[in-house]
Amino acid sequence: MIVGIFLGPSVLKVIDISQLISILSVIIAYEFSTYSGGSGYMSCFIVSLVTGNKQNFKLWLSQKHYDTDCSVAETLGTICRMCIFIILGSQVQLDVLFKYLGPALVCVLGLTFIVRPICVLACTLVDRKAKWNKNQLFL
Repeated sequence: MIVGIFLGPSVLKVIDISQLISILSVIIAYEFSTYSGGSGYMSCFIVSLVTGNKQNFKLWLSQKHYDTDCSVAETLGTICRMCIFIILGSQVQLDVLFKYLGPALVCVLGLTFIVRPICVLACTLVDRKAKWNKNQLFL
């Protein structure tokens, strides 16, 4: 506690705390909402909606803090996407994957090389004004 009292003001001068406030507001909203019997996810969504759109809600925000908020949002978004794929990867059962590998490959190859070109051709035949060329169709 004594270290915090002496180091706190000097640390706050060096570190911009708007990033911390953005994250803490979401955590506090979640905890308060679940404690009071509400939906924690909905309150996180609402706080994030307001935090991410402060200028649309006419909340004052300097350009420096706006850039910091954008950086925090991008970083947290990247971390969340990484966590999603980590969770998905940890749930894969390799024995089941190898059991159905043949039929899965046939399905993927069929969708990629047969069904997709047919769908692209059907969609482009309807749009005559675009004047598609072969390079655009087969990308």
